[in-house]
Amino acid sequence: MGAARRALEEMRDLARSKRRGLTQQGVAGRSVFQFDLGYCEQALNAARANIVDAYRRAWHSILETGNALSPEAEIELRSAAVFATDVAVEVTRRMFRHAGAHALYSGNVIERCMRDVQAASQHFVMSQSSYELRGRALLGFEELRPME
Repeated sequence: MGAARRALEEMRDLARSKRRGLTQQGVAGRSVFQFDLGYCEQALNAARANIVDAYRRAWHSILETGNALSPEAEIELRSAAVFATDVAVEVTRRMFRHAGAHALYSGNVIERCMRDVQAASQHFVMSQSSYELRGRALLGFEELRPME
């Protein structure tokens, strides 16, 4: 999420001076960029709130019971992390698109952010199967294996 936040802030700053297209319209003046900037800001905030809330509930559960987390709680944490990663990838992708060819150069901040979030999304723990597991937990299925 930090890399996505950095891409968003970098593109916000770049948009003030960047021009694209045949008309050389400023990126900041384009309604599609304004929409994406507003949407991505809200998406990052929502994903962060979701993951913080899931970890807060897990922490309180451990403090109250003194027991290890239940498989359901582990699955909730994992699916919150996957969701946050999915949001980070989408936010960074949108900012990368608005940066244009400028973002293709090795060493560009937005290029590095894109590479980093893509790498994180490839990790085993970030598998889309966590959503299926979360659904199984919500449906009350008995055999749940959080790291499946």
